[in-house]
Amino acid sequence: MLLAARRGAAVSGIDTTPELLDIVRERVPGASLARADLEDPLPFDAGAFDVVTAFNSVQYAADPVAALKNMRHVTRPGGLISVVVWGPPAQCESGVLFTELGPLMPPAPPDAQGAIAWSEDGQLEQLAAAAGLTPLAVKDVPNPLIYPDLATAVRTQLSSGLARAAIQHSGLPAVRGALTRAFAGSRKPDGSYRQENVFRYLVARA
Repeated sequence: MLLAARRGAAVSGIDTTPELLDIVRERVPGASLARADLEDPLPFDAGAFDVVTAFNSVQYAADPVAALKNMRHVTRPGGLISVVVWGPPAQCESGVLFTELGPLMPPAPPDAQGAIAWSEDGQLEQLAAAAGLTPLAVKDVPNPLIYPDLATAVRTQLSSGLARAAIQHSGLPAVRGALTRAFAGSRKPDGSYRQENVFRYLVARA
């Protein structure tokens, strides 16, 4: 959102975590923000936006198709929708985060896809088509997680939506321990921590 605002875009956004919205308000004072969930009707007018994006969020929805339909509703006809998800598990070293945090999460819906669930060839295109969108492109991009030390790595990940849900369900000490274990194998000779990942993104037309 900050990058878009710096390029001159009028930006709006939603999140389910009030603390994260507070951070956005500090960094992007002109943004129009609301506490909302992608799976619920979005608090914006139909066709209000030229571009709608969802970064690392749709895969956590119990009904990803409903989430994309809500995004389509607030996108003008012919506008663009972009969705970013984790790439193939074999190319995502940060999958260990989900392995460690999984037991600390509240029970998932029986048909939940999981955090790394939309990286098989054709999946994002099928998802977009099911939501009434026209897929234009699906590509992979590198997205390493790099931290100067373990404390920074753990503190940063404690702010993620996944960690916040785990904290509410299992408590901060348990989540802090899980993240510490998740980064144990990622230490580099200079003391920094790095996990190599690939993210996959879809661009579709409403």
